[in-house]
Amino acid sequence: SQVVLTSLTAEQRCDTPGNKPVLDALPTTPATVVDGVFLADAYLLFECELHSVLDHFGPNSLIVGEIVAAHVRRGYDRSSEVDEQRLVFEHPLLAYINPGRYAVIKESLAFPFPAGFSK
Repeated sequence: SQVVLTSLTAEQRCDTPGNKPVLDALPTTPATVVDGVFLADAYLLFECELHSVLDHFGPNSLIVGEIVAAHVRRGYDRSSEVDEQRLVFEHPLLAYINPGRYAVIKESLAFPFPAGFSK
């Protein structure tokens, strides 16, 4: 349900660092450790501090950060008491498929690891 909102937040920043006017029009909630905001209905939130930006990947860059705080909405966290398939079905995952497509994942299957294989 948040694909359009998420894509809007991916717009390039304006000339002023940290300024994204589109965020003024979207429902947000503040971060607790870093200076930033999240979409209000997000269920997994990572607050990150920038470590480095690596260029030389053609027109792209690799941005490296450190997670300094993580938040998971109640009912979305994985635990041994929760059936994995039910969790994925009730809270589908979003996957980006290059170029320019996405998929909603509502079904998963246990991987048949060989005996003695460590996960």
